[in-house]
Amino acid sequence: MCAINIGTNRKGTKCHADVTCQDGGTRNYDDWEDCRHLRKNSFNDPRIGPFTIMWTEKDDKCNDGLCRPILALEHIDNYRELDVKALADEASGQPERFPEPTNICDKTPMKQEYVCGMPKIGHNYEKGNLNSQPS
Repeated sequence: MCAINIGTNRKGTKCHADVTCQDGGTRNYDDWEDCRHLRKNSFNDPRIGPFTIMWTEKDDKCNDGLCRPILALEHIDNYRELDVKALADEASGQPERFPEPTNICDKTPMKQEYVCGMPKIGHNYEKGNLNSQPS
């Protein structure tokens, strides 16, 4: 199992991401091609494979920055778009459901930063739940 951390500064001018896996440490992805609204950025991590991140809201909805990231991984339904904010919103107010992987993303309080649990290549993502068993 891995965690993808996605974030931006308050102004939305500096985007960052990193992938941390239980058995492989952390890899940083701070070299974004285009950290702007509706610009898809592509990355490739050997543990989770190719993935993209795109910020879909900006300015007044985000305190003059970027927000509502969409995360897509090649090995999850061939780049199925995951609305990270919506998944985090589902999880908020329901702490009794954790650490159940029903809601796979969470938001860092007071920041435009999210963390999402993601399976490594060869593991399943099914009906909004993560399954860490090999497929």
